[in-house]
Amino acid sequence: MNYNLEEIQNLIRDTLLNDPFIDQISMPILRDAILEYPSRNSKAMRPALVIWTSGLFNSNVHQSVKVAAAIEIFHIWTLVHDDIIDEDDMRRGGKSIHNYIAERALDTYKDLSAEKATKYGYNLAILVGDVQQAWANKLIIDAVRDGLSKDLALKILYRLNQFVNPHLSTGEALDSEMEILPISDQSSDSIHHMMNLKTGRLFRFSAECGALIGLESGNFETDQVKKIGEFAENAGLAFQLKDDLLGMLGEINTLGKPIASDLEQGKRTFLFVTAAKKLNNKDSNYFLECLGKRNLTTQSVEKICELLKNSGAIQRVENQILEHIRTAEDLLKEFPDNRYRERLEEWLKLITFRNK
Repeated sequence: MNYNLEEIQNLIRDTLLNDPFIDQISMPILRDAILEYPSRNSKAMRPALVIWTSGLFNSNVHQSVKVAAAIEIFHIWTLVHDDIIDEDDMRRGGKSIHNYIAERALDTYKDLSAEKATKYGYNLAILVGDVQQAWANKLIIDAVRDGLSKDLALKILYRLNQFVNPHLSTGEALDSEMEILPISDQSSDSIHHMMNLKTGRLFRFSAECGALIGLESGNFETDQVKKIGEFAENAGLAFQLKDDLLGMLGEINTLGKPIASDLEQGKRTFLFVTAAKKLNNKDSNYFLECLGKRNLTTQSVEKICELLKNSGAIQRVENQILEHIRTAEDLLKEFPDNRYRERLEEWLKLITFRNK
């Protein structure tokens, strides 16, 4: 089957929501919270990478589905914890998990204070992410029943836990550390390194897994696997840069999460670091006054967007996106010209021009 992105979104959602793993959770609110993000609309970018890169080398992509689902739920647990760290209220068009749990608790326990409900929401959301991380490992083991060799399943598990998890967690930690350091201390290289760890590594791993499944190989160090990983990493960086732009310039109903949340949290995105270095003293002072300030007015956000545009920071980010996309396109040309490569080419265009 030549899966398109919508078909993969539905396939992964069905795989997760019908997996018997969740039956082990006997506490209703915890169980429901674990399933909440998987049940919502997802871009399914990483699962699509697994399935499409597998199809580059072998049209029978059945063995890749459980691994694709594993990577999706692995990504989801990082979102749950990221929302706790950033105190975000929304995700995927609905309430963030800690808010979802807090509201459920307030409805269930009538005498519960808002303060205790909030604490309860954070506590359970941490456990939601912990369970989802274990679920990802279990799904990779399940892939053996679909024909994946035990040796390859073990190597994928090892790579996920030995490299991807530590790198991704380090990227998240660097992202948090940057918020407490002066923005003047940040450079485009330091931001790029953080993004590569936090976002690029999982994109790379997704493509590497698909290639290994298609090639029926367990060697992450072959030229083909490295190149497809480099392709995905560049696409992932373009995706993250686009996300940063949409976080300021998008529409909340389309994006599914708050606009300007990065600004209010004081995030050191490539966009903001670039702007801080380009703005004149007066505009820079206003920008720094707003950076990290909660509950900004619509007028303040609009003015910051104007400053970002006039400073040339938005244009620089757009140029960076195109540079990563062109690199990814050049790498992709080295692979078999088949229907799955066409899907990956379409996916690159989607990253470039997406509005959510």
